[in-house]
Amino acid sequence: MKALKFGYLTTIAMAVALFQPTAVATEVAQEPLRFFRPSDGFKPAQPNLTNACLQLASSLVHLGSPVPYIRHSQAENQRITSAYRSKFGKDPANRFPDHLSDAYVDQLAKNWAILSPKLGLEEFSKEVGHCLHNAIRGTNDSGTDLVRVFNEHQAAVAEQMASSAPESIGFEQLRLALIDRFSLDESDYDYGTTLAFRDAVSYCHILQGVFRNKFRILRDGLSPADSEQLCDILQGVFMDAAMLAHLEFQLAIREISLK
Repeated sequence: MKALKFGYLTTIAMAVALFQPTAVATEVAQEPLRFFRPSDGFKPAQPNLTNACLQLASSLVHLGSPVPYIRHSQAENQRITSAYRSKFGKDPANRFPDHLSDAYVDQLAKNWAILSPKLGLEEFSKEVGHCLHNAIRGTNDSGTDLVRVFNEHQAAVAEQMASSAPESIGFEQLRLALIDRFSLDESDYDYGTTLAFRDAVSYCHILQGVFRNKFRILRDGLSPADSEQLCDILQGVFMDAAMLAHLEFQLAIREISLK
């Protein structure tokens, strides 16, 4: 992901300050999301990929930004690393992305606060959160085939972590599995024969549409070079948050091993 350039992005934001973004009708459920409550704060790292992603989704809806979840992941990584160091006298293998330093995230938080009202980032984040929640829970709130993919991937990662084999299964393998299972790189796709599969396919593609619509709005109001820079940054921030949800359950497994 490209580093955030504060002055450059502020200039971009001012260029589109008068350009009003339009919402996308995503037909997502609007009930209060129960997997994160601001009054309770974030739960400690959870050894379940589905729950980690649902906490991320709910925090996006409640807080309108991925920054708090990124900070939560930072804190959990530091907490569990410290516990590992205390027990074994050395640091564990570092899975936390190198670019997400304290200084970087502090700057990201400042940039986001300035850009959010100008670019409609709060509304955009909430829409992303609703779509992610519905892609996981489905219209009946009983779980979609996305949970099946998460569980299969989680089992493979847990088995790998318990072995001495080189690490070869991670977030990138999950990303590619989702693209393949739900035809996310195709405009013509099959809804399958079950509600669980249909909901996963539908809401994953709706989520992609939410990003496309936001990027279209930015491209309409900016030069090609500026819009490309800003779209890359926005996509990178949300990709970082998704990658950290994947890391959360790995951190939880590490913590369990310390007991």
